[in-house]
Amino acid sequence: MITDRDILKLHRLLYFRIDENKAGKYRKKQVFISGTDYLPPKFSDVPKLMKGFINSMPELKASLHPVHYAAKLHGRIATMHSFSDGNGTTARLVMNLALLQAGYPLAIT
Repeated sequence: MITDRDILKLHRLLYFRIDENKAGKYRKKQVFISGTDYLPPKFSDVPKLMKGFINSMPELKASLHPVHYAAKLHGRIATMHSFSDGNGTTARLVMNLALLQAGYPLAIT
């Protein structure tokens, strides 16, 4: 099972050399994604949204094919945009972790 702690650790591992103060921590301000009209959730909602997402993972895992489950994890993390930067990479790491746990190879290296 992938936990909130796992996701924060993955972000910390990939981001600590870029910005040690933000690595492994949810964002503390609103972010905007250039080139799109999409507005990620308010930063104050991120911890609650992530908790809900983490709590929904066992049901998702039980009801979906492992590849579809991994893709869902990627999509939710990428669109929630929980971190100030490194969201796409974190989403891909979590997706690959789910694939590896299910006995599949890495999708993106």
